[in-house]
Amino acid sequence: MSDRTRMNMIVVVAENGDEHHLQVDLMHHVSDVKHHMQLVLGIPARRQALYFNHAELMDATEMAFLGLDSARTTLVINQEENRFNVIIKMETSEIIVEVEEMDYVRQLKEKIYQRIGGPHGERVVLHYEGVEMTNRRRLCLYGVGMNSEIIATFQP
Repeated sequence: MSDRTRMNMIVVVAENGDEHHLQVDLMHHVSDVKHHMQLVLGIPARRQALYFNHAELMDATEMAFLGLDSARTTLVINQEENRFNVIIKMETSEIIVEVEEMDYVRQLKEKIYQRIGGPHGERVVLHYEGVEMTNRRRLCLYGVGMNSEIIATFQP
């Protein structure tokens, strides 16, 4: 096996019954695979989610992390943009923010900071239905939908 062969892996992306075989460099990230699939399928990378062993792969994950010579991943595609408003309740006010169900919690936090200017030196913590939301999870995984109320608190 040559050094170059060891630097690559074959990823089989299963999507709606079709399989796409991609040769990827082990140093590439999941986001690179999504961008390639965007070129192949014409579906924006932000509406794609790649899963390996039933766990979603984060965009910053290197393909070498899978630890295999080849891997079968599942590509889940949100075919249509599903934009809706959520209500962000803060201590003394509330705002309405437009989101997409495939947005990450960190993207929602960025939108909140853009709207309110972000308190200097503080970070926002979000809770939905009593559960603290983590940056690396998508809103849809929490069941967030139209007019969902999300509690925002600011901590130093």
